[in-house]
Amino acid sequence: DGYVMVKLLTEYEDFVDGILGKYFDEYKFYMKFQSEWITNNLPVDTKLEDLRNYTANIDYPLPELTIYLPPEEDSTIFLELAENLSEEKYRGGIAIKQYKYKEQYQTKNRNDWGNDEGEDGLNYNISCILVYADGSVEQIQ
Repeated sequence: DGYVMVKLLTEYEDFVDGILGKYFDEYKFYMKFQSEWITNNLPVDTKLEDLRNYTANIDYPLPELTIYLPPEEDSTIFLELAENLSEEKYRGGIAIKQYKYKEQYQTKNRNDWGNDEGEDGLNYNISCILVYADGSVEQIQ
């Protein structure tokens, strides 16, 4: 039964959406968890607040967040965003893919979020940020 995973993912997406909306006018995002681990190891009544109080990568595997942005969004605030997510107890990887061309961003839809196979790597710039279990933030590129 994947109920706990579905519920936690929905709650986590709503939580992250509220933070992203403070930074970007237009964005799309995708979150990925090791759903089998969560389903097999967490009680069905686990709430997002419970998960945020656990120690990521010790009590549960780190989630991965991919943010898709159109070309006009401000890319200078990525570290500030990651630090804010860290303050809110997000732990995990953050990949930010900012498209060079509005048309490619517009064609990115929910059906292929999280699946970038076949996309020309020259169509977007990538920033990778890690929020460690201790809350520290590191930008990789």
